[in-house]
Amino acid sequence: MLNIVGTASVDNAKFSAIEVLPKTGDLYLHPVLILPKYVVHYAFDNGPTTVSLIGDNSHTHQPGHHVIAWTWKEGGAVLGTQADIDVGFPLGQHTVSLTIGDDNSPPHSATDFGTFMVYPINAVGGLLTSYYQANGSTPSQLIDSLPALPDYEEVLLTPEIDNLAGMIGDSPFSSNVVAVMDGSLRVATAATYQFSLIGGSATRFFLNGNPVSGAVSLQPGSYTIQARFAIDSTSLLPAQVLVSINGAAAAPLDPSTLYHDETNLKPFINSMPTSGSPQGGEAITISGVGFFPSGSVTVQWGSVSLTGSAITVDPDSITLFAPSGSGTVSVTVQTPNGVSNSFSYTYVAGTVPISFTSPAQRGDLMGGSM
Repeated sequence: MLNIVGTASVDNAKFSAIEVLPKTGDLYLHPVLILPKYVVHYAFDNGPTTVSLIGDNSHTHQPGHHVIAWTWKEGGAVLGTQADIDVGFPLGQHTVSLTIGDDNSPPHSATDFGTFMVYPINAVGGLLTSYYQANGSTPSQLIDSLPALPDYEEVLLTPEIDNLAGMIGDSPFSSNVVAVMDGSLRVATAATYQFSLIGGSATRFFLNGNPVSGAVSLQPGSYTIQARFAIDSTSLLPAQVLVSINGAAAAPLDPSTLYHDETNLKPFINSMPTSGSPQGGEAITISGVGFFPSGSVTVQWGSVSLTGSAITVDPDSITLFAPSGSGTVSVTVQTPNGVSNSFSYTYVAGTVPISFTSPAQRGDLMGGSM
């Protein structure tokens, strides 16, 4: 029996169909692989690059029993036998498996698979997408005169911006922005290309820096592309780049032909907490892009420089504990590629720092490692 309750909050939402599928494999065991969508190798060699494979959410629904074994493999090679492992991978596509076992006698087991790519820094899959708020003007007016800095940046693995929970892509904006996709297109064989953009109230398309509106003949090679969309509201989504090749029906650009170069990518802050206690000590996460190489990243917190063991750095996030202070300070991120945009952090008198620590990690409780 399934009890499903839905409450419509916009218009008259309804369920049109529900499909119930039989579970294959073990009835109770549920392997859960948490893998990155993609990984960037931030050096000019073939790697390896360390990738975290997380399996500690794997579980069994059989009462009184527990998962006690994890085996990670790529092909026939065993990568590790703990719930969570860090493994070095060379460039290219990788398919890994996780097999879990329980404490039955004999033990039951179940396996699932996941795939991810490791890209070189100068050919990262997808398009770097920037969002510019149209403050004081309309997106159609802003599309031909972009500000010096965007208000949000993300990487889109496909050339499409969707309505995600009422927001334009993963941005924090629901209306009045210009979205700009930047990257390169690989052309394998000579052909006639007709690019078309759908979505938005106005669009622009550039090939090697030149505006394009009609059919163009392209020889094998790589071409820089830029697509701009004036998006007044989410009702104008999806925004997408289509192409007709040699007169065929227009279809979305093949994601495998798209890439962007992050070699000189400046750091950019998308979000972070905006206030806290004068005592400092709050756990802070700075989200954005371009935070690499990790050992050369500095967070400038007002007059305080945070680096090394004071910060934990991933390419898209930095975690730290806020220094003590007063008033409002400016926060930026610096890498060898430059200095990011600035965010303000205000110390509010009377507040106390909030931070959580865990005496036992999930992986320890389940016999794995974090």
